[in-house]
Amino acid sequence: MAQINVQIRENGEYRHSKSFLDDLTLRSYTGQLIMINSNASVSSGGAVFVIRDTSETDVAFINQLGDATFHHLTITGNTTIEDKMVLTSTLDVSGKVHFADTLTVDATSEFKNTASGYFNINQGFSIDSVSTSSTVTAANLNTLTNGSSADTLHNHRANKDIDIVVASSEGDYSDLWLAYADASAGDVILVTNNQTTAIQRILNKQIEIIFKPGVEITCSTSLVTSVIRFGTDIITKNFKLKLSQTSTTSIGYDFEGDTSYHENIKLIMDDGGAGTGIVSEAYVINAGKKGNFAKGLVHKISGTVTTACTDNSGNTNNVVSIRNIL
Repeated sequence: MAQINVQIRENGEYRHSKSFLDDLTLRSYTGQLIMINSNASVSSGGAVFVIRDTSETDVAFINQLGDATFHHLTITGNTTIEDKMVLTSTLDVSGKVHFADTLTVDATSEFKNTASGYFNINQGFSIDSVSTSSTVTAANLNTLTNGSSADTLHNHRANKDIDIVVASSEGDYSDLWLAYADASAGDVILVTNNQTTAIQRILNKQIEIIFKPGVEITCSTSLVTSVIRFGTDIITKNFKLKLSQTSTTSIGYDFEGDTSYHENIKLIMDDGGAGTGIVSEAYVINAGKKGNFAKGLVHKISGTVTTACTDNSGNTNNVVSIRNIL
């Protein structure tokens, strides 16, 4: 069906479209000319869709066309589409297209750059009107989905009570001492892998440290101080220290604070069969300290434990129950 202001240029001449000859449906607008140029000399090799005003000067492509439906559309330059567009077939784009309103595609549509195989989206997009933040990038998306290094983007929590996880891999830290340095009052640290120390460790923050059963801290260095010193209000569970030095260490644990709590605490003396390793005092409550609770054991495998527990506090309200296992 021929329509007003719809012209087809054929062999250098314009003619009105014919319904029995031309497969097209275009809406006409007052004051505008809509033309199809099918001249074979056109460099693109195909039909050119042109909108002009009555003076035959080109006007904005699609901007003034209103809502439109296209079965196939090729865009070779930069284009702005201000109104709703429904695309039922192929959209070929070699320039930039800005959709100021809605682009509707069917469920089987595929976005693909035929040259690279990828569809490029500039950083920052929205889904259901919710905009992404600046950290939503191709690199981070790849990290989240490639199955190897997603842990670099977020912290793990074993459950709602755990703030820091110490583990050989896929944890916040692999080293308890680094985790402790970053911990804040009230934090809970879960330790899932064995640790080592060669120096005295002072644990005096108001935090909780939980060791997975079987996990231990090993010290192979002889120290003239205690290996582990506890401060005020620290809580530990399943804390196990293994001394493997072949000479003398003065103290395993000492308590230099008040009201700390230690459930299932252990000291293991094992010098690997040398028989020369000595810990003079396994547990010591220091002078004036009060309200500490420690329930655990000393286990001598190889070496010597001279004294299992010494209370120098002068107070009666420390509860220290240590079994000595030979």
